[in-house]
Amino acid sequence: MIESRMVEAYERKKGPARDYTNIGVVSEPAFAYLPDPKTVFAVRANRFAALQADNPLGPYLGFLSRLAFVQHEAQASVPLPIPAVEAEPSLHRPQAMPLSKEILSEDDHFTQLVAWFIQHAVVPGAPEPAKQARARLHAMVWPERLALAEAILDGTYPVEQLGESLYMAAALQVYMTQRAARLDTTRLRPIGRGGCPACGSGPVASMIVGWAGAERARYCCCSICATLWNYVRIKCTTCNATGGISYYLIEEQSKEIAVETCTVCGNYIKHLHQHRNAAI
Repeated sequence: MIESRMVEAYERKKGPARDYTNIGVVSEPAFAYLPDPKTVFAVRANRFAALQADNPLGPYLGFLSRLAFVQHEAQASVPLPIPAVEAEPSLHRPQAMPLSKEILSEDDHFTQLVAWFIQHAVVPGAPEPAKQARARLHAMVWPERLALAEAILDGTYPVEQLGESLYMAAALQVYMTQRAARLDTTRLRPIGRGGCPACGSGPVASMIVGWAGAERARYCCCSICATLWNYVRIKCTTCNATGGISYYLIEEQSKEIAVETCTVCGNYIKHLHQHRNAAI
C-alpha cells in the first residue's frame, strides 16, 4: 500500500524554469533555492526505492524509502498554518539564519507535527532496533523530545540516542522544510563555515548543477531543511580551506558520484554531478 501511494505521490523535481528572454546574457547564479515540501520527500522516497534493487543495503534502503514517504504524508497531513500577517524575523535572529533552534520551543505546530510523525512512523519491515527506538521516542515527554530536536539542529546527535535521533531528525526535516519554503531568498546571507543560510545546519552533499543561469555552479543541500545554496567550488564546506582539496571515486561505481576530501580539517562531503544525471 505504501509503495503504491509513493508512486502516485511522486512528482519529478526540476530545476528553475528557463528564461528564454535573456538569450546571450550572462547572469550570476542565484544564491539560494528554497525547497518544495510537496515534492521533496516523495522524490526522496522514490530515489531510495530505485536504489534498492540489487543492492546489498536493499532492505535498509527500502526502510528509508518508506520512512521518507511517511515524511511526505506528514507534510500533507500536518500543514504549516498560514498566519494572518507574515511576521518579520525576530530582531535577535540574524537574517542569514532565520530558522534558529529557538523557534522549536515557540511553535505549537512543531509539537503537533512531531507527535503525528512518531505515531504514524510504524514502518513495515523496519529493523528491530529501529522499532525499539521509535517506541522509546513515543514514551518520551515533550521536554525530552524538544531537547533531542535542539541537539540535532545543533549537529550534536546524542550517541546514546542515535536510534531515536533517526525519527526525530525525520520529523524535524518535515517541519524545517515547511518553514524554509516560506522564506524570502533575498534575506538569506552566507554564514560561517559553509552552514545552511536558512537554519545553520551542515550540508548533506554538494552538487554541480546544469540549470539555466547556473550551469556548472556548485550548490550545497541542507541536511535538515533541504535549502540549496551556492558555494565556491574546490573549497571545503567544513573549514573553508581552498588548499588540500581532493576528489575520490568509488571503484566500479558511477563517476557522477564522488567524495570531496580536505587534508586541512580531515572532513569530507559527498559530491554529486547532477548536471550529468538529474536523478541524483
